Amino acid sequence: MMKNVDAAELYVEPGKFTKRRKQFVMVPWVWVERLAGAGGQTYALALHLLYRDWKNNGAPIKLRNGTLGIDGIGRVTKRRALAELERRQLISVDRQDRKAPTVRLL
Repeated sequence: MMKNVDAAELYVEPGKFTKRRKQFVMVPWVWVERLAGAGGQTYALALHLLYRDWKNNGAPIKLRNGTLGIDGIGRVTKRRALAELERRQLISVDRQDRKAPTVRLL
């Protein structure tokens, strides 16, 4: 006799997600002050950028859609949040047609 198996029982979480949950982000106070009143997705993108900046030793960040999809940030939201972070003078963005934007933290 076959036992009914729930799909959640079959799901095995990939190792990169497990590792990712153990990471943390240090946020400078100037960012906390300038992000006051920012929406949730803008804040999530800001934290993502701070982590990637630390991981890349301050090198410019190629911001592709795939890595942000894990955090639930779509391409339209990414564009809006980048504009918001730029307006708040936290980043500078180099945009090229049909290419991932390159972001540098200020």
